[in-house]
Amino acid sequence: MKPLFAIDITNDKKNEAVNGEEFITKTASENIADSLEENQDELQATIKKSQPRWLTITKFVFLMYALIVASGILRADIDFKQAFQNAPILIISGFLSFVAWLILLAFSKIKEKKILKESNVEKQIEDIDKDIKIIFEELGVPSDAKDVDVLMFRYKVKDDEIKPYLGMGNAPFINFEFKAYTDGKRLHLADTNNVYSFDLDELRQIAKVNKRIVVIGWNKEENPKKGEYKEYKISVNDGAANTVSYKPYYILEGVHNGEAYGIYFPCYELPTFERLTGLRAKADIEE
Repeated sequence: MKPLFAIDITNDKKNEAVNGEEFITKTASENIADSLEENQDELQATIKKSQPRWLTITKFVFLMYALIVASGILRADIDFKQAFQNAPILIISGFLSFVAWLILLAFSKIKEKKILKESNVEKQIEDIDKDIKIIFEELGVPSDAKDVDVLMFRYKVKDDEIKPYLGMGNAPFINFEFKAYTDGKRLHLADTNNVYSFDLDELRQIAKVNKRIVVIGWNKEENPKKGEYKEYKISVNDGAANTVSYKPYYILEGVHNGEAYGIYFPCYELPTFERLTGLRAKADIEE
């Protein structure tokens, strides 16, 4: 089975071709696509400027040192007075490190606010939203299309099995958002470049994979541990990798021109895919 929206690096680690090109039915015009890319690059540059890497690393170092010192004191199982008598220089340096972290934290917040204001970041975001709206109108995406996450990943094929390739933070999967809708004959998934269309009569099943996975990114406005997502018991890592973890995930399987394919998606998107395809999730698969 070929996983769609995934990259096969079995024979070429530098491969960047995403599976699924044969399902593209509409493509955004070049002018508006270029405009969106330019505006996104501009916003990314502004964010990077407001949060310089050297400042982020320095804050992290100071905070980690202070926490290590504090942890050492707690593990020593002695009172603070005795700990200070035993290692005054260590404790003072830990305290100063914590103070330095607080100062840098305040400085970074002021710097970030100043740069975002000077760069008129709100206008940049408005321009991006405007471009996206134009693209979806051009592609014919209905206004009531549902936002859904699909799992993108790189993989290798070994012994006829698909092996997701571990990336940043041991997270092989990335959450990628599509607009999902159906016209009664096909399931459509649209991003800001293309519309991918899948004949409903070619879809075979929704397979449940009973395995916990780590995924980079969270696209929903609601907190993953609250509201409609609370029941899925999603774990959150707010560290550098910005990952979430959950069990299970699902694969929408189909056959096109004699070739089996699969669309991987998170557990919390199951109700949407069942509603749009008319299929119901099958028995567990252990991977």
